[in-house]
Amino acid sequence: MDDADMRNETLKRARRACRMASMGMSWLSVLCGLGLAFMLLIAAQDLRDGSGAGAYWIVQTLSFALIVCIPAILVRFFRDFARDPLPFGRQQSRRLLVAGILVLIQIVLGLVSPPAPAATISLAGLPLIYSARDGHFIDAGHVVEAVFFLCLSVVFRYGEALQEDSDNIL
Repeated sequence: MDDADMRNETLKRARRACRMASMGMSWLSVLCGLGLAFMLLIAAQDLRDGSGAGAYWIVQTLSFALIVCIPAILVRFFRDFARDPLPFGRQQSRRLLVAGILVLIQIVLGLVSPPAPAATISLAGLPLIYSARDGHFIDAGHVVEAVFFLCLSVVFRYGEALQEDSDNIL
C-alpha cells in the first residue's frame, strides 16, 4: 500500500468517525431536549404549587437550553468535517467559538442562580426530589470544556490559514 492509499484510508476512517460523532451528538441533543421538556414540566408544577421559585426556574431553563444547543452545534461541526474536503474553515472555527462561549455563559448562570426551592416535587404522584446546593461554585469540568472549545477554535483558525497558504503555493 503506497502513501496515497494510506492517506485515503486514513481520510475514510476520519470521515466515518466524524459521521458517527455527528450521529452521537444528534442523539445527545435529542436526549437533552427531552430532559429540558421534563424539567419544564417539573418547573410548571412547582410554580403552580406556589413555590415562588420563578427566578430559579428561569435560570435553570436557560442553562439547560444551553446544554441542548452545544451538542446541536457540534452535530453541524462533525457533519461538515466529514463532508468537506477542507475541514478547517471559518465556519468550523466559529462553531467551536460559539460552543465555548455558551459553556462560559452556562458557568455564569450557575454563579447567579438563585438557590433551589426546598420543596419536594411530585409528578403524576411520583416524588421527584432535587437538592439545593449551599452557595455557588464553579464546576472545573465546565471551565476545562470552555477552554478546550476556545483553544480548538484558535487551532482551526490556524488550520484555515495553513490551508490558504497551501492553496496559494499550488
